Amino acid sequence: MRFYTFSLLLPLGCFGYINVRQTIPMGTQTFSQGQSFTINCADTTTMSQGTFDQQQKVWRWNSNEITANTNTRTIINNYRQMQFVSFTQNDAGSYDCCILPYGATDNYYNCYNTNVVLYGTNGNTQYPGQSTELSVVAQLLLAYTRLITNTQYNG
Repeated sequence: MRFYTFSLLLPLGCFGYINVRQTIPMGTQTFSQGQSFTINCADTTTMSQGTFDQQQKVWRWNSNEITANTNTRTIINNYRQMQFVSFTQNDAGSYDCCILPYGATDNYYNCYNTNVVLYGTNGNTQYPGQSTELSVVAQLLLAYTRLITNTQYNG
C-alpha cells in the first residue's frame, strides 16, 4: 500500500480550506446500476481507534465537499460510512473521507480515497465522464483482443 504525503489546500465550502497531510488510496470498487452498498471512511485500523468518532471528518466527491445527502447517497454512522441506496452513473467518481487526527494542533487532514465505478449492464465498466464513443472503442478493442487470442499460429 502506498502513502502519498504532500501539503495541499483544498476548498471546503463555507469552512474555508483544509490542509492535506497525506492521501491514502483505498482502492477501486465496482458496482452495478441500482445496487445498494456502503463504503467506509477509512481503513479498519483507523476506524477501530477509540477516538475515531470524535475526529472531525469531511466527505468529498470528485474534490467537492459533500454538504447534503442526495436521493442515492447518504452519510451515515457519524460520518463513518457513505451509503448508496440506488447507485447510478452520476454517483460514480472519487470519494475522499478526510479526517483531522484527534488532538492534532497543525490542522492537517489525512484523506482516505476510494474510487467508485459503474459496471454497465452491457458488461463494460464505465468510469465517470467516460463517453459512449470510448465505450464503443473499448468494445472493439476487446473483440479484437479475443480474436487474436483465439487465433492459432500456423507457422
